[in-house]
Amino acid sequence: MNIHDERDMIVDYVINSKNVELALKIGASFDKIRERIIVVFLKNLETALKDRLNNDWAIENSLIKNVFDHWRRISIAKKNWNDKYNIGISSEKHGARGFIIGILKGNEKQEIIKDDILRKALDNYKKGLQSPYWEWYINCEGHFKDWDNEEVLLSMHKYDGKSDIYFMNEIMNIKDIAEPIIDKYLGI
Repeated sequence: MNIHDERDMIVDYVINSKNVELALKIGASFDKIRERIIVVFLKNLETALKDRLNNDWAIENSLIKNVFDHWRRISIAKKNWNDKYNIGISSEKHGARGFIIGILKGNEKQEIIKDDILRKALDNYKKGLQSPYWEWYINCEGHFKDWDNEEVLLSMHKYDGKSDIYFMNEIMNIKDIAEPIIDKYLGI
């Protein structure tokens, strides 16, 4: 059964029962429900990142402060990178939508790593894009791009910080490729 058939069944059930008031209240609470699921997920993801990384790494989680704002992120960076690079997930649109994953530069005037060596290495992993602020990034895949759908919210709700999830896998894969290149570029 596809999602539209399921929703039609739910609507028919609600309209033909005494649950209309409850259903309307649940619908009106959707953003609060979604916010709570996302915040718990972000806490679990942050904990899982701390568990997988050593003390050389810092984690920033500005996304948890306002999950519906744009340009918020959860990211990791080596402490000795001195805020020049971060690897993480960022919302590019309001409403927890338009998520991208990549390598954020410290500022838009920062030079791209010589000979595009980082971008080329990451493009071998997945073809990405560049912008004044991003050394390299990709749009989150499928239903992970917008955090307003049933599939991604259920994945987040079930995430315990121990199981693999798309976001953790992407951050760690990008880290494994980028870390030695950034270290070499920064002379670390």
